[in-house]
Formats: sequence, structure tokens, C-alpha cells
Amino acid sequence: MSEDIQEVANQFGMIILHNKETNVIDVVKITYRDPAYVNDWGGRDHQNLTGAHQSDSIENARSDSMMLKAANGNIELMEALAVLNNINFSGEATIGKISIISPNQKHSLGLTASNKELAYCWRRLNEIEAIEGENQFEKGSIRMLSEAEQMYNEFKDIIFRVGLAGNRHQMSDYSKFTPALTKLHDVIEPGRVNVEVALQ
Repeated sequence: MSEDIQEVANQFGMIILHNKETNVIDVVKITYRDPAYVNDWGGRDHQNLTGAHQSDSIENARSDSMMLKAANGNIELMEALAVLNNINFSGEATIGKISIISPNQKHSLGLTASNKELAYCWRRLNEIEAIEGENQFEKGSIRMLSEAEQMYNEFKDIIFRVGLAGNRHQMSDYSKFTPALTKLHDVIEPGRVNVEVALQ
């Protein structure tokens, strides 16, 4: 991860963590607002992230809706996506998890959402009011991992760290993890995942 990318992120209170083993980027964004506080943008029917543009009932009528509430933390999550969208990564960037953390003990500790929810909210907000410039998420330059891919990478990272620490002797069946890891990798594809097969 270049210093320029981290410098841009720092301006928005973001820490970008690049796992070189899995080649996945995780983001931690610091906020001093209460992440759980839900903003009211024109009455009770305007408390979703799209509430500043339309009533919640319009969004809620969609059968596929995964729209998040207009909580400070969710707004910060969308801001993190906007910052990532404007960073010039060299090659494809793969996003793992984005978390919002508040150091203020009076507030809730933090907030996150699934990448599926984040991708949906980002797409819907851009349908209502398109961002200026290129949408790297839509283009495919930035890809967000599915939950199953995150699970696979976490598993891979644990095995890597155990081996790196020289603690393989504590795992008598360590050699059995390699076929399991390969099997997980074979069934996990972007947009199509069969976890049951992977765990058999």
C-alpha cells in the first residue's frame, strides 16, 4: 500500500490495512459522532440513507431492498466508499471489511454492515444521484468480497499466521488443512458461493 493512498485516507479519518497474504484491503474509519444515532431527514418516513431524496416507503416497497438506516455510522460507511472510489489503486482493489469506530466512550463502540448491504446502498444512492467522475465499483476496479470469501480469507490468514509463528507442532493435523483450503477456494467464486459443499 503506497504512502500516497494512506495519506489521502488519513484526511478522512480512515486507516487502510492491506493484508499481503490475502491481498485484501480492510478499512477502519474513525468518527467522533455517535455511530448509532439515526438522522431524521424530514419525518419518520425519511430515516433511510435515501431519505434526503425520497420517502422510505418508496425504497421499502422494493422486494430486493437492503437499504440501511441514516445512522451516522452508515453515513460514514458511504463516505468511506466514496473515498475509496476516488483513490487510484494500482490494479484491482479487493475490499474485505469496512468498520466505523468511535473513540468516544459515551457513544456505541462502532458499526459495520455486510458488503452486500454496502454495495446495494452505494448502487441505489448512485441511481438516485450519480457521483461525479468514474464509479470504480460499477466498473469493477474495486471489488467487495462476499461473506463466504471473507470467511475463506480469514481461515487462510489464520493458517498462514500459525505457520509463520512456527506453531505447526501444536496442530497435529495441520497437513489436513491444505486440502480443505483448496476445496474452499474451488467452490468460492465471486457472486456464486456454495458454502455447504465447501464444508463437507
